[in-house]
Amino acid sequence: MEILPYDPAASTAETRAVAEKLVAVLQGEGEGFNLFDGTAIWVAGSYWWSGMLDPDKAARVQTHFHRCLQGGADGLTNSLRSIIADGNKAAIEMLMHGIWKDGRTFTKDIHIAIDVADGHIVNYREYGFDDAFFALEAEEPLW
Repeated sequence: MEILPYDPAASTAETRAVAEKLVAVLQGEGEGFNLFDGTAIWVAGSYWWSGMLDPDKAARVQTHFHRCLQGGADGLTNSLRSIIADGNKAAIEMLMHGIWKDGRTFTKDIHIAIDVADGHIVNYREYGFDDAFFALEAEEPLW
């Protein structure tokens, strides 16, 4: 992934609007936004699902993750803590919460860094602060 250089001349307002749209999607409220369409996706960690993910792999990881939660995708809440946008860059801090199917509580702080160009996310980087809960083994190979 080639991270875009910082562009202070880019519209901070447009970048913030894109970040807000991403947050709405992550909270299950947004429509018409596909993170997996042409976006370079990287997730921190050393698990089978970490690193660079092409759109197909990212969608499979997300589907698997939702299957592991009580209530599936509806069993996950993503609460916004902050958005900071400047030029073509935005930083998003969120708290994810759900309950695994085995009854354990899942709570994870995440930081998402995005690069925006022409009103679209071109790079998505996700950093987690509690990867222990994310060490989910897939019941079957996902790729």
